[in-house]
Amino acid sequence: MDGSLWSYYFSDLRLNDLINNRNNIIVHCYPARVDSTNGFYTINDGIVKANEEFNSALSRLSSLRSQEKIRLTTIRDMLDFRTSIENISYEILSNGNIRLHNSSRAIVRGLSFSTIAKVVEAEGKAILKKIVGNELIFWFDIFPDEYVTLKFN
Repeated sequence: MDGSLWSYYFSDLRLNDLINNRNNIIVHCYPARVDSTNGFYTINDGIVKANEEFNSALSRLSSLRSQEKIRLTTIRDMLDFRTSIENISYEILSNGNIRLHNSSRAIVRGLSFSTIAKVVEAEGKAILKKIVGNELIFWFDIFPDEYVTLKFN
């Protein structure tokens, strides 16, 4: 790889598509490999220099993370989160509220939802929120064996 794939895979167009479609992407690579054909760095006259396309890709990712448009994480953390949400059950109550239950022995951090409701409340819970288009995206932590009732307006 000569490094040009960094500009291709992490172009503004592709990253915005990823964000707008709320997709996940997994990138697995070994930047410390000992030869300069890996696209992370070049060697000229004995001087090792980071590949410009690689630096630009990292810069774009950093900017989107700072804007809270993406979350950069590890495979382990992503898989732990995906496994932990399997222990969250829900019940839609007759009044339209939703009751959640975390049946696991672990805290589920950053449990997130999207709604077209203008207001969401969960008694006793600190909920973080942001509006994206006409949707209210909100998230919070739910503790082991905790029940949380979500109320929408």
